[in-house]
Amino acid sequence: MPKLKEMSYKQKAWVTELVKNKGNASEAARKAYNCDNPKSASVIGTENLAKLSSWKLDQHELSKELGNIMSPKEALENLSRLARSSRKDSDKINATQIVAKIHGMLKDKVEQEITTRTVADSSSSLDEQYKKLLNQSN
Repeated sequence: MPKLKEMSYKQKAWVTELVKNKGNASEAARKAYNCDNPKSASVIGTENLAKLSSWKLDQHELSKELGNIMSPKEALENLSRLARSSRKDSDKINATQIVAKIHGMLKDKVEQEITTRTVADSSSSLDEQYKKLLNQSN
């Protein structure tokens, strides 16, 4: 088994950012390495992903970082608490709408009426329109 390498400060920062943004290596590199060039960030992110298995990862530190990220359940609980306790009606309404959307209660629905016609219906309709046009021109 190959010997694991110690991580640099920036590599540790990259792992933290990787966890925060759910695995986007380029975005993690952009933030951890202060890299404004998207191409460079992508290269750094790809290289770091390849090196990841050779680094010593402090499991305690990593789990602490994971613990700092709000879980979906916690986010929903916070929104529910805000919807119930906020003094501002606008905050209550916004939080309630978000919770309702999460539960699938609010969906953008489009009503559409579809009319089907037979060939005979279409033909008779076209005949009527043709006759109207002839009468208008006379």
